[in-house]
Amino acid sequence: MALRHCVLSHRNVRTYTCRRLVSSSPGARFGQLCGDLKGDVAGAERHAERQRLFAREVAKANALRQTSSLRVVTIAVAPSERSGMNIFERWWQDPQASSTIVIAVVAGAFAIYQLRAVPADRRRRILDAMIARFEESAGERARVLKGTPPLLALAYEALRAELDASWVIAAPGSQMLSNEELRGTPSAQTLVRLRRELADWSTPDLGVSYFSAAEVFECETKFRALLWAVETIRSNDPSSPVQASNVSSVNALVSKLNTFLSDYESGVFSARQMLGLWHVSLARLSTACLPFIWERSLPRKLMGVDGNPGGGRWGRSVLRAGIAAEHYNDVVRIHRVSPIVWDPKENRQGLAPTIVHPRLTREMLGAEELVVGVPGVPKLLPYLRLWVRDRYWRLVGALTLRPRWSWVTFGGRRLANHISREGELATVLRYAVHCGETRAIDRFSLDLTWTLEGLKREVVAVRTSQPASRPTNRKLRWLYLTQPARQDD
Repeated sequence: MALRHCVLSHRNVRTYTCRRLVSSSPGARFGQLCGDLKGDVAGAERHAERQRLFAREVAKANALRQTSSLRVVTIAVAPSERSGMNIFERWWQDPQASSTIVIAVVAGAFAIYQLRAVPADRRRRILDAMIARFEESAGERARVLKGTPPLLALAYEALRAELDASWVIAAPGSQMLSNEELRGTPSAQTLVRLRRELADWSTPDLGVSYFSAAEVFECETKFRALLWAVETIRSNDPSSPVQASNVSSVNALVSKLNTFLSDYESGVFSARQMLGLWHVSLARLSTACLPFIWERSLPRKLMGVDGNPGGGRWGRSVLRAGIAAEHYNDVVRIHRVSPIVWDPKENRQGLAPTIVHPRLTREMLGAEELVVGVPGVPKLLPYLRLWVRDRYWRLVGALTLRPRWSWVTFGGRRLANHISREGELATVLRYAVHCGETRAIDRFSLDLTWTLEGLKREVVAVRTSQPASRPTNRKLRWLYLTQPARQDD
């Protein structure tokens, strides 16, 4: 039986070489006994000494096992006397090594000090290039902001007039029409819902704000207003507020802004610098160009594009930049106390200046107070969330990250929802324009007999009822695309 014993010094915690004492086997003991019987006195003495040492070591081991909290220690290699000194201490005590370390630290600090101007110079050159690129569109921006009519505000006014006229006719208890004529009029429930939505969204404090794709897709009043603006742009009426010069100015401006905003979205330009300089201008331009961008992105044909009359994603980066600019106005304390107002000087149609984005807070003698009724105001723990959001987006702006994910991109969840709903809104809007053209309705947006939910269901029905685009075996279409079924002549 082998016994390993390690003695630990509680003072310096050092481990020494284990001493192994091996008890003799029965055969060995018999041999020793024979040697003793033969008169080997020296062997007998050595044997007795080993027995005494063995008994002493066993007693020490038992005492150590009872008193020490460290029960099992099996380290067989003793460290050197200099084990407590690490490699850095040995280098520091070595004169040559320590001098080398000092020289390397001084040289590195000097190199960093000499190269400190390189990042600053690079940022300065990028900022100068960004300003020069944006100033290239100064003329187009001035023409669009001064000469483009506020189509969304005019759409609200036209929809309000139509709702008032229909309410007088179709209100409960009205005797202006017979029962047969009332069948083609909207229901009172639809009129009440649209009047409530229009009253909520067309207040003087909101203006024409919150027109992202997700918000338009979920609100019928906003959808009808955008549809009215698209119909106005496509109409050939000489009395239309939109002239050919407005369309050409917007097209030229959007073409220049597309190249500028592509560098911003790829991370070349800093989001904090760009939005800090021009977030008000970008929000105004986005609202002014929004109906024109959606009109051009809709193809003239329902099931395809004939030539190049429209379609695609032309100008969508301008809409995304507008949402990011509005979000920047909300998360920066110095800006969120003031609304973004668009006040063109020409072709105003007798309307007041248009609110592009409302203010989130108002200043009361140096203190901030939240404005109740604005969609962006938090309801639960409002001031704490406002403080946390302010610090978070300040950190995001300081990091100058590439605008790729919603949680590090100015625009936040609202921009992410807008991007996810762009395709669906374009599809439903295209179908609504097609319905107005096929039914020979001058203003399909003011036809109150249809609803947005019903229009969405019609789009789904039309999409699934196309046999030419449907494979013969629908169960295996995820695995293999077969030839579409042919229609009989």
